[in-house]
Amino acid sequence: MNRPGAGALLGAIALGSVLVLSGCMTSADCPATTWTNAASVTLNGDVTSVDHVELCAGDSCSAYGDGTGTPTPSPGADPSKTPYTATRVDDHDWRITTKTDTPDTVTVRAYDAVGHVLMEKTVSLTWKQVGGTPECGGQHTAPPVRFDIG
Repeated sequence: MNRPGAGALLGAIALGSVLVLSGCMTSADCPATTWTNAASVTLNGDVTSVDHVELCAGDSCSAYGDGTGTPTPSPGADPSKTPYTATRVDDHDWRITTKTDTPDTVTVRAYDAVGHVLMEKTVSLTWKQVGGTPECGGQHTAPPVRFDIG
C-alpha cells in the first residue's frame, strides 16, 4: 500500500542520516602515516667490543644495522617482532627508530660480536612530539639514553 508523501519522508530521513553521520567524522584530513619516531643511545667508555645495540619494548626488539642495508635481528629475536631499528651513528651513538610507536619503558642492551650482553638497562622514555599536528599525530623524539660500558 502506497501512502502519499512516504517517498519524500524516506528521502528526508536518508538525507538527515547522511548529515548526522558526516558530522561524526573527524574534521581533520590527515595524511597517511609516514613518519618514524626516534630515540638515541649514547655509550660512554670503552666501546671497542660493542658490535650492536638493541632496544626492546615488551617482546618486540630492534633489528640493527649501519643504515646501508637490511637490518639484522638481534640474536634470539623473532624477526616478525622487530618493529624498531637500531642504526650505528658512530662508535658511541646509535639511533633507534620506532615507526609510530612511543613505548614508555624500554630495555636497552649492548652486545659484542659473539652475541654476549655487555650491558643492559631498563629505562623510561619521555617522548615529545616534534612534527605533525595534535589532530593527526606526528614524529616524536625522546632524550638520549646514556650508559657506561667498561
